[in-house]
Amino acid sequence: MAEPRPLPAGFGNCPKCAYVVSDPASLCFECASRSLEPLAARRCALCARPLEDDGTCGNPVCSWDEDQRWFRSIWAIAMRSGALQRAIDDYKVPPERPGWSWIFGLVLLGYLNGHAETFSGYGLIIPSPTFTGEGGRAFDHTAAVIPASDERGRGGSLTVRARRHPEDARDRALPG
Repeated sequence: MAEPRPLPAGFGNCPKCAYVVSDPASLCFECASRSLEPLAARRCALCARPLEDDGTCGNPVCSWDEDQRWFRSIWAIAMRSGALQRAIDDYKVPPERPGWSWIFGLVLLGYLNGHAETFSGYGLIIPSPTFTGEGGRAFDHTAAVIPASDERGRGGSLTVRARRHPEDARDRALPG
């Protein structure tokens, strides 16, 4: 009789998970979903943050014209809290741990695959830009997520285009 498969390690413990390099992205998203805080029912249509009590968004960027903020909306999959916030902080805050790139990529791909009908009309994913100039982040963490997951053969054919900063008009296509 075969040994039972171990349970996934749980989001936040992904680097130690028995499935992180071998199983489909859907498993990573399903596991992460167990600990992610769902988006607020009353949230901003532009940035997905919870609305203030008066129904307004507290994000000042949402009041800018579209040509100033460089996006029409943000598609969030969970609130930045709990295990997700700790993982994001481990990934973004110095010393950065770029190994989280492929873990976030797998969670994102699992989400996209699970909502394929919603995203079937899109051929391009544009991550929120990361300022990497003087005083900015050491690496472009948002643009690293999808290509990193694809390096493990589970990303399909996604294309990522990222702008490092609004003043930097050079787009950069990353294989995916």
